Amino acid sequence: LRVTLRTMSNARMESLIADALAEVERTKGALRVDVQWHDIFPSVVNDTDATAIAREVAKKLGHAIHEMALPMRWSEDFGRIGDDGPKATMLYIGSGETQPQLHNPDYDFPDALLPFVIDQFCGIVESLLGPLGP
Repeated sequence: LRVTLRTMSNARMESLIADALAEVERTKGALRVDVQWHDIFPSVVNDTDATAIAREVAKKLGHAIHEMALPMRWSEDFGRIGDDGPKATMLYIGSGETQPQLHNPDYDFPDALLPFVIDQFCGIVESLLGPLGP
């Protein structure tokens, strides 16, 4: 039996795991059960200050900003990025509605996005460390 568990927060995931394990114990009867966990991703929680910096850079560059109405529900390893530093924010660089989605066999990264992405990240670096070189 394989199960995918997804939640909007780490606290809810801990609760869901506890509930799932309790249900396994309750229903296993005489069966021997071996529970294994794979691809555990913590919630992505954007830091408010890091998000503000990224937003201001995008505004200065004239990039369109689209706030997501709800948190994304995909499993995402970016949740680990903030573990090693005090601040992180996840940005999505849209490639248009006609572009095949990431992980689709037809996906081909649109290279025309690179100048926008480079400008955005260089702007964030400059915001944090000051202007880049001469």
